[in-house]
Amino acid sequence: MAFLCGDDLIHVEAPAAGHGLAYLTVLGAGGQTFGLGFFDSETDYDEVETAQSPNAFLDEARWSLFFGAISDLPFGDADLWERHDLPVAGEHAYPLAIQFDRRRTPRRPDAGTLAYLEGLLRALGGTSEDEMDRGRWTRSVETYDGTAAYRLCIPALLEPLRGNGCGPPCARGRCERAAVGTDCPRKVPRHGAASEPRGTKSP
Repeated sequence: MAFLCGDDLIHVEAPAAGHGLAYLTVLGAGGQTFGLGFFDSETDYDEVETAQSPNAFLDEARWSLFFGAISDLPFGDADLWERHDLPVAGEHAYPLAIQFDRRRTPRRPDAGTLAYLEGLLRALGGTSEDEMDRGRWTRSVETYDGTAAYRLCIPALLEPLRGNGCGPPCARGRCERAAVGTDCPRKVPRHGAASEPRGTKSP
């Protein structure tokens, strides 16, 4: 996911996702990325992008997938990782999938949602920058529920931008990054792993 920034909205065209899981972007602040934020549609994403409130992402029930240290996880999750010695990419790469409603009540994913997210992370992790630059690509990955083909696209790459002088179609964030030579992660409050009580029970 090193090739993505907060302006790169990804659409999971297949397999079918649950409500609010078909669109996603990178979450980050202060030049760092710490997870993925999910949206119900392009319109939903645009509304958050143009909102005046810095907490707009949390104004509706939306899924997030955070990465952090094992100490950021609920006790039940941490125990499972340690008991089964599950593989992890790094000491700050332990995943936590969670959704908050308007009252900031946490909801954890069921088994089907976890398998979907597992496959999505495998698909993104195996994606090259060249594939992303084409705008649409497919990755076949193994999940707990079996093999799944993930067809992903970046909608902004599939539609020419007008009046930007970029030449070929490109995502808004990619044009801006090329101009300034820097990352542009989404600036949203990290509300999830760090703010959920460690005593929260996992499903």
